[in-house]
Amino acid sequence: MRRQSTSLVEAAAKGLLPRVRELAAAGVDLNALDDDGCTALHLAVAEGFREVAVFLLSRGADRSLRDRRGFTLLHWATFADDPVLLELSLVPNVGVNSSDNDGRTPLSWAVSENSTSAVRWLLEHLADPNAADADGWAPLHYAAARDNVPLIELLLSAGSLPNAISNAGETALDVATKLRQDSASAVLRPITTPETRS
Repeated sequence: MRRQSTSLVEAAAKGLLPRVRELAAAGVDLNALDDDGCTALHLAVAEGFREVAVFLLSRGADRSLRDRRGFTLLHWATFADDPVLLELSLVPNVGVNSSDNDGRTPLSWAVSENSTSAVRWLLEHLADPNAADADGWAPLHYAAARDNVPLIELLLSAGSLPNAISNAGETALDVATKLRQDSASAVLRPITTPETRS
């Protein structure tokens, strides 16, 4: 049965709905984990396979499971950048601000992946724009590192604090400057107070 469970995860990751249906009908455990602790549902959502995700959920796949890195289904949905999958992935008792093993929320992952639709969706669902990870990086730090001005502006309009300091003592402006992200620096420089600049 282990081989069939592995086949289910692989089929879901490739969007092979007929094979997923066949394996589910054969009684394969829908919540079986691959070597990374991911379920078929995690990977179907991450790869953007809506039909596979809907099918797995209709058959009772558990939305609340985390993988070995502490990723929730919502973390995985940020990679697909699909509001429908984000909605399917929201688990009330887990919420939008749940962090992985490194303290990163779905919002920080969406920002670092330049997943604009996911960032908007998460902010509309009250994701904390200032939630810092284990390194003290908030989503604004990630947007600055990516030189993504539209996301910087979106985060600022949602209440991101430009003067937030990471564990290394860096603001988002410091990150942008260090990485020579000129567009991000130009936006952040006028709103970062001199006392917090490195």
